[in-house]
Order: sequence, then C-alpha cells, then structure tokens
Amino acid sequence: MAYAVTADVTASFNSTRLAELTADSGSTPDSTRISNEITSVEGLIDSYLLSRYTTPVTGPAAVLTAIKPHAVALVLYGLFQDRLLAEAYSSIRDDRDRALEWLKAIRDGKGSLTGAATPETTVADTDGVAGSEPRIFGMDSTGADMVTF
Repeated sequence: MAYAVTADVTASFNSTRLAELTADSGSTPDSTRISNEITSVEGLIDSYLLSRYTTPVTGPAAVLTAIKPHAVALVLYGLFQDRLLAEAYSSIRDDRDRALEWLKAIRDGKGSLTGAATPETTVADTDGVAGSEPRIFGMDSTGADMVTF
C-alpha cells in the first residue's frame, strides 16, 4: 500500500495550481508526474524507516494515516522543485522541513510508528564468516611466502 496516492495529492492542493506544476498544457493535473513523484517520495520515506521498520510500511491503518500528510508534503515539494519554484514558497519548504524532521526523529529513535512491523532478527550463517576459508596466499609461521592449492 502506498503512503499517498494521486487522489491524496490532488485533494490537498488547488487543482489549477497543481496542473500548472505537473502538466505541460491544460488545466488538468498530470497524474503520471504525480505518481512518479509519489514513487520517489516512498523511496525517501523508506530510506529513513528501514533501519527500524520493515519497509514499505503496510499497516496498521493509524500508522499509514500518520505517514500520509508527510508523504503529501514531500510530493508537493518535489513537484514545486521540478519547476524550480520550491524556494519561492516558504510554506512548501516549511512543510517539507517538518516532514523530514519527523522522519529523522523516527530514524533516530526519538519517535515511533506504534504497531508497524519491525525487521526480524536472523542468526548469521557461520559458513560465510570472513576468515572461515583456508588461507591460500600469505606467510607461514616462519615468515616465508606460502601458496596453498
């Protein structure tokens, strides 16, 4: 399940303005550009969450509801930035900054996504541990070069 969908983005912003940001012409927002930005933002969000949670986060619903406004803010920032307009709108920048601060807090353990799945801890297979293979090149105990086949 996506952190945000095109309908979330279009519902959160003026349709005419969104069309200006996404479409080359016309008054309808380009859903392909919005979807591409959503995909990019999902990767960004996952990069902050993956050290603590199984990504993509798929539930519970309360967690997805908490992520959604941050995802939408990051998508809008990306759409503005695609047109090199992000720096001209402080509210868009501020929303992006708040979203990133929230993600950093979760990454750093200062916040949490209660109920989200965490990665399973697995026991390492000792067959692949470095140094477990016999030495082929090196020096023997006398300091002489050694090659073993």
